[in-house]
Amino acid sequence: MFDTAAPNFDAPIIGGAKLVAIDLATNKIRRTYTFTKDVVLDTTYLNDVRVDL
Repeated sequence: MFDTAAPNFDAPIIGGAKLVAIDLATNKIRRTYTFTKDVVLDTTYLNDVRVDL
């Protein structure tokens, strides 16, 4: 799950944007990745994730 932390497409809440890895077999959170304020700017809207295994 990707939480943009940008309610109503407004500026993101500082420290709120995160990527949450959920184990679909157990429906439990496996890990949460947060993003710093130098990555998520006021003009940023995070909406795509790419995973390279």
